[in-house]
Amino acid sequence: MKAKRLIILTLVFSMIFAATVYADSLHGIYDGYPIAKVLVNGSEIQINQGDVPGLVIDGTTVLPLRKVAESLQAIVKWDSSTLTANIYKPNVHLFVSEDTKITGNDNKDYLIKAPFGRIAQGKTTNVFVNAQVDTLIAKTSGFKIRILTPSGDEYDSKEISKDFENSFWFTCSFKVKFSQAGTYLVDFSFKGDDGNYVTVSQKTIVSE
Repeated sequence: MKAKRLIILTLVFSMIFAATVYADSLHGIYDGYPIAKVLVNGSEIQINQGDVPGLVIDGTTVLPLRKVAESLQAIVKWDSSTLTANIYKPNVHLFVSEDTKITGNDNKDYLIKAPFGRIAQGKTTNVFVNAQVDTLIAKTSGFKIRILTPSGDEYDSKEISKDFENSFWFTCSFKVKFSQAGTYLVDFSFKGDDGNYVTVSQKTIVSE
C-alpha cells in the first residue's frame, strides 16, 4: 500500500512539474521569466526582435506599455527626466461619404451624399473623410490620413503639418478605385515627438 501511495505521489509531482515547465516554456523565456502572449481584440501584439515582450513576474503579467497603448490606439509620451509615462486617448470620430457638400479645409464645397461602409468592387468614387477630434490633451504637430488596401498597401495619403490642440474638425477627399475585394482601411494617425505617426482611429470600407 505504501509503495502504491509512493508511486501515485511521484506521478502527481511529476505531472505538476511537467505542467510548470510547460507553462514556463509555452511562449519562451526572457531573462528568466516566462513570456506572456498578448492579444488585443483577437490580434496578437507583435514584439520586435530584441524588444522586451510581455512577462509573467511573481504571478503578475507585465506588458510593454507603448505596444499595448498603440494597439489600443492611444498615444504614449515618455519623460525620461522623471521616469513618467503619460498615456493620451484622443476622441477621433471618423466617417466616410460620397459626394460631400460642405466647405472643407481646402475652401472647396462638397456635398454629403451618404456615409457608407460598403461599396461595389471595381467602382471608382470620391471618398470624403470627415474627422471630428476632441479631448486632445497632448499637443501634436500634425496628423496623417491614409487609405490602405486589403493587402495592406498605402493607396493614398494626406499629411497635415500644423499645431493642433483641444478640438477641431477636418475634411479631405480621395479618389479611390476599389479594385480589390476585401476591407479597405481609413487610418488617422497623429505625429509623435519622435516624428513617427501613431494610429488613433480607423474606419473600414468593405469592397465586394
